Amino acid sequence: MTAADYWPDEEGQVGPGIVIGFFTAAGTVTEARAQKYAANTAGNIKCQDAGTARGDANCGVALKDASTGGLVPVLVYGVCKMEADGTTDIDAGDFVQNEATSNDMIECDTTSTNYKLFGSIYYVFGQAMQKATEDGDEILVLVGKCI
Repeated sequence: MTAADYWPDEEGQVGPGIVIGFFTAAGTVTEARAQKYAANTAGNIKCQDAGTARGDANCGVALKDASTGGLVPVLVYGVCKMEADGTTDIDAGDFVQNEATSNDMIECDTTSTNYKLFGSIYYVFGQAMQKATEDGDEILVLVGKCI
């Protein structure tokens, strides 16, 4: 089978949400990819593509490409179209997080202690709003810390 776009009407952010427009790219930032906080310095909020560890994404989705030092808007809460990794089937309503290498969305298992730990709180990246079965399927994800 081939990958499907389950929301062909729009790309990126879909509908209203919370966007912070002044993140500074600490490395490569790729549009429509999950982002993680990078080491901050006074006055800057830095992000970079997540993907060094499963569940590493902890801040939102980049709404444009940026190189180191560039400003990038990041959707921290709202609905965004993202790609599924295809390693696991994702059902509508499943919690999702980023896969370690592809940085695409994968289903979280049902044990909360296997979710990402940030401070003393376990969280997931968001919740799938559509089903995905193939690598590259494009689905809507409600981005925001859950749990």
